[in-house]
Amino acid sequence: MKRKYFTPLVFFVVPTVICSALMWPRAAMKFSLIGGFSIMILSMIMTYVFGLRTVLKDQNNQDRGNEKNEKTYPD
Repeated sequence: MKRKYFTPLVFFVVPTVICSALMWPRAAMKFSLIGGFSIMILSMIMTYVFGLRTVLKDQNNQDRGNEKNEKTYPD
């Protein structure tokens, strides 16, 4: 996977983490809340990466199918 595919992810995760850290009240900084927030961010990253892999895999399979059709039916 190309590095440029992760640009939208970085531009979402970095500001989200920074803004959340700045706006989080000190009284609410409990381990369970911080852990839950961290797990949420990690699961969002994993969902993005697995979705990207699925799309790229599907695109590669589709490209291979087009190559087979071109060999079967030349112009």
